[in-house]
Amino acid sequence: MTDQNDGAEELKLHEDTIQMLFAISLRVEYCLEVIDELPTQARADLEQVVSDLNELMFSLRERIDDLK
Repeated sequence: MTDQNDGAEELKLHEDTIQMLFAISLRVEYCLEVIDELPTQARADLEQVVSDLNELMFSLRERIDDLK
């Protein structure tokens, strides 16, 4: 891979990560808003957030290893 391609891949990794983290933060904010009225739904959403964060970390490790 060339340096230019590496830079493009790093930028894509950065942008993808920011988008995923933003989506997760929106879901956490939603959970905070509804936790009193819809505790079961909030709990399920938070469990999904944990799963998504674990998946994101795994994906980041793989993508970073690919850049090496």
